[in-house]
Amino acid sequence: MALSLFADEDGALAFNKTVYQANKANPWKVLETIDPNDAPGLMLTSPIPILTITAVYIIFVCLIGPAWMQSRDPYRLKSIIRFYNLIEVFLAGYLLHRVLDAVESPGSFLDCNKVFTFADQSGTKVYLMAQFILFVRLSEYFDTIFFTLRKKQNQVTFLHVFHHAFVPIYAYWILRTAPLRFNVYIIIINSAVHVIMYFYYFLATFQDRPQPGAKVSKKGQDSFIMQIVMFILKFKKYVTQLQILQFVSLALYTIYIYTRPNSCGVPGKYLWANFLLAAGFLSLFVHFYIRSYNQARAIKSQATRKAN
Repeated sequence: MALSLFADEDGALAFNKTVYQANKANPWKVLETIDPNDAPGLMLTSPIPILTITAVYIIFVCLIGPAWMQSRDPYRLKSIIRFYNLIEVFLAGYLLHRVLDAVESPGSFLDCNKVFTFADQSGTKVYLMAQFILFVRLSEYFDTIFFTLRKKQNQVTFLHVFHHAFVPIYAYWILRTAPLRFNVYIIIINSAVHVIMYFYYFLATFQDRPQPGAKVSKKGQDSFIMQIVMFILKFKKYVTQLQILQFVSLALYTIYIYTRPNSCGVPGKYLWANFLLAAGFLSLFVHFYIRSYNQARAIKSQATRKAN
């Protein structure tokens, strides 16, 4: 078995109709351990690695981390976070490139002759990069870990933790049972959004936030590059809107495929799973957006009244 994040086609069982039929015949097969020689990486041999890492993540950011940091000063991690965000930009971008290369053309997602079929090799190509896909998703757990270590526990919301914890588990299920075009549509959209999102977060690390009571210094803030950075940072709400738009896109795409049952042939469980995923996250992100930006407007309005 290949030790790298990408499986060699000779070192792992290429995804094919046999794998799909086995999971179709036994829906619980996804929970079974398969021979490492037949899996594209250790993380696909069974759900244990994903579930264990996710459980440790939840326990740390919700219980152990906050308790451990209670009597400690927040860690200063700006440089580490800056590097991490830049790495995530490259990981998301590379994942986007690899998946687009596997499916050959984004337009093929609307072609029912390719959406859910074993006639092309897109499923095999995506299956062989399954471990890398899961690695990228798991690496995003550091978002929350950094919040905890910086004592920003107010940002460790239900939406944030649930979103990060659920996605790798969902991805595992898809990659183990049917990594075909219909099911990897969300990987394409999500990777594109993450390139923009993490690049925004990377730029945000250059924004100076003075400590309470400290004198505000504009040193370095007036440079041409910093003016561009500060201008881009004004579009924070549009990054959130982009996250919302990806789930609208997934819902509309699922509905489009649903209206073509005879030609597209996508099994109902994947249609419902994608639609519920889109609807669930859409409602959570919209609620977050309304609450956050209504609150921001109220604070701004209050500050304006005090100034007058």
